[in-house]
Amino acid sequence: MNCVDKDKLPLIFAKAINEFEDTHVPISEVAIKIGQTIQKLPTADVAEVKHGKWINAYISGVHHYRCTNCGEYIEATWTSNFDYNYCPNCGADMRGGRTE
Repeated sequence: MNCVDKDKLPLIFAKAINEFEDTHVPISEVAIKIGQTIQKLPTADVAEVKHGKWINAYISGVHHYRCTNCGEYIEATWTSNFDYNYCPNCGADMRGGRTE
């Protein structure tokens, strides 16, 4: 998916309106001009962000966390500061927290 900076769109419309305001150019031509200007904007190739949460799990008595997005497990560290912001298996954004 390619995305453009949405903050630039109102400026494009305002410029087109000012440019053609006192002319007798048909609205269809103004729309074409706006479309051409939007097509020239730089784009960013973006991907949908996957989200998940860590769920407590125990495998053979060893504390793990399971990703709700991919279902894979990661062993909990010996410290209580387990704080992976992303799942190392699927890349899901885990900043939503933990499900206890």
